[in-house]
Amino acid sequence: MQPPASPLNSGSETDGSSDSPFDWIEPARFNNWESSRGHLESIWACGAHADLLQILKTRLTRHFRDLVDRDATISNLDRFIAASRSPTALLSLFERDEAALSALLQVFSTSQTLANRLIADPESFDLMRASDGQGAERKYLVDEFVAEAQAIESPSRMALAIRKFTSREIVRIAYGEFVRDLSPDLVGQQLAFVADAVLQATLEFVVRRLEQRIGLPKRVDGQPVRVSIIGLGHLGGFELGYGSPLELMFLYDAIEERNQSHHEFVEQVVADIISTISSDDADALNIFVDTTFRPLGSEISIGNSDLTVKRLESDGRTWQRIKLTKARVVAGDVELGEDFLARLQPWVYQRFLSRQDFSNIRSLRRKLQRRFETEQADGDDVSLAPGGRNDIELMVQFLQLLHGGDIPTVRVGNTAEAISRLEREGCLTHQEASLLAKGYARLCRLQHQLSVMFGRHTSCLPNDDAMRRRLS
Repeated sequence: MQPPASPLNSGSETDGSSDSPFDWIEPARFNNWESSRGHLESIWACGAHADLLQILKTRLTRHFRDLVDRDATISNLDRFIAASRSPTALLSLFERDEAALSALLQVFSTSQTLANRLIADPESFDLMRASDGQGAERKYLVDEFVAEAQAIESPSRMALAIRKFTSREIVRIAYGEFVRDLSPDLVGQQLAFVADAVLQATLEFVVRRLEQRIGLPKRVDGQPVRVSIIGLGHLGGFELGYGSPLELMFLYDAIEERNQSHHEFVEQVVADIISTISSDDADALNIFVDTTFRPLGSEISIGNSDLTVKRLESDGRTWQRIKLTKARVVAGDVELGEDFLARLQPWVYQRFLSRQDFSNIRSLRRKLQRRFETEQADGDDVSLAPGGRNDIELMVQFLQLLHGGDIPTVRVGNTAEAISRLEREGCLTHQEASLLAKGYARLCRLQHQLSVMFGRHTSCLPNDDAMRRRLS
């Protein structure tokens, strides 16, 4: 093993000497060569041995031509090596496994947000490599994070654990999508699984702390309180995006309705869950909890399951039926949540659509159009634009309401799966289903790219031409 190398004696690959230590790189390929050269010099001064640096040089030369943003890649590689526990061990890994370096460079070139997460938590690189972009089972993710949260006592530590867990999993999933070409529908499913794990672990954490402080409320018959969390929208449909809002509805059962302390307990559960997940410490990609779906009124954050069913059946609107086509139990008492959803099926999927239903759906479409027109200043919106993601989802949900009363098999929350089932049952032609499925997948992938590129949930194309070229 040769001694650590200096950038001044690294030489060229062919003859071992050169007036420039980095003459194997074309400066014209960089936007800011001086800055990139500084990062390269920092890498060459990391303390690794000369033969490891020579191998790194050879492999960087090989991969540079495939990188979208060489400046960002070199800068991020320098920061990642500096953040690693042992630069020598890391470069030795690159020597043994060229695919590891290739994967890292592609992530660094694709998204600054993902690069920052890897640099902040270099151990997540090991998970990324080990998974190779493949999906994880929901049960595994839920059990893993619930077990980790068992030892946590303070809300601030729980929030940090959420941040670390979600950040690590987002890197794994994004690597699978943008490097290993994981399909958009599987990406949405994986992100929903991660959200389910966070919600289940946070619910148990919050209930455990409240039980220790004030005790668990019980009815006179000894039945303890039950809480269920219903996921709606993209979370409910297993088509979550990076940083997508978590649309939630909270339900309870088995409390004394006239006991104010029981109501305060379940309301505190909801408040603590939202504050923990939404705190700055837990923020992995601008997680936002949306609880605006409140059938019992805007002031009621968690509803009695029986009363909520009765209120929807008597006073529910068409838009609420549309919303509930994607509903599923994401955390808490599964029996309570599934019983609630099963009781609502005849109301959601009625045998006939009335004129008022058609009018309400057209009205909802007009609202989406007006929203699109008012937000045009931010750039073209791939979700709100006519023919965009929201239009496809609304059309599919309309077809589900139209046929779901007679054909139970089309009652499914995931849009891609719903398109497939509607075709299978003859509600869509093969050509219609194919166009919808392909268009929807492309729009989902584009929205994922935008969110990862900008580090927040967005569906607006940038106005900057250079950014658009990078997306393409």
